[in-house]
Parts: sequence; C-alpha cells; structure tokens
Amino acid sequence: MPDVSGGIHFVATDRHLHYADADAYRAAWATFWGNVTALEQIVQEDFPDGDGRGIAPTRYQVDAIRDLGNRVGALVEGYGPAPF
Repeated sequence: MPDVSGGIHFVATDRHLHYADADAYRAAWATFWGNVTALEQIVQEDFPDGDGRGIAPTRYQVDAIRDLGNRVGALVEGYGPAPF
C-alpha cells in the first residue's frame, strides 16, 4: 500500500509537543493583541488626535509619540523612522 501521509509521521510524543506549542502560541498571541489594544487605548486617551484641527500638543507629547512611532516601526522589518 502506498504512503499517502505526505511524509508526515507523528508519534504520541510529537502530537503532545504540537499541542503544547499551540497552547503556548495561543497565549503569546492573546498577550500580543492585549498589548496592542492597551497601546491603542493609551494613545487615544493621552495624545491629541493628529487629524484634529487646532491641536496644541505639548513638547512632551510630540517627543513621546515620535519615540513610540520609532520603537513600533523598529519592530517592523524595513520600516523607517516616523515621518516627523
């Protein structure tokens, strides 16, 4: 009988490791999106809307949003510095 498994063979130990990796991945995934959500909320609450007319950001807000943009950009391959 021909092998139709595509060359993938699991033993009980491999399945257990696979599921353990999935659980670890789900936990990391949830943590990542929780942090993204928290960051979004902080920026919305603590910084003026950049699209708003007549905004008067403080020097701290300008420096902080520039630094934050640069740090987030550094996590994305090929992304340059903030455009300001």
